[in-house]
Amino acid sequence: MDVSAIIKACGGDGAVAACTSVATNTVAHWRRRGSIPPEHWEAIVSLGLQRGADVTLKHLASIRAARSRKRSAPLDTTNIPAQAEAQEAA
Repeated sequence: MDVSAIIKACGGDGAVAACTSVATNTVAHWRRRGSIPPEHWEAIVSLGLQRGADVTLKHLASIRAARSRKRSAPLDTTNIPAQAEAQEAA
């Protein structure tokens, strides 16, 4: 379950915004970014329970962990020398 599915299962941007006391455009930003700030997780889980959605702290934590792994992945430097040579030649 990704952030978009969690927000949808919890009733959409408006419902999530109301339960977390943020603006709806903030919730839309969470969806685009693919992550919900941890300070809102308990409210999201509670809203999910009220709406019959299977949203857990474990879901939210795994999404955040996966996002962190992506950001800390090593940089692919295989083409950097070729790019530098092309810029020098120009």
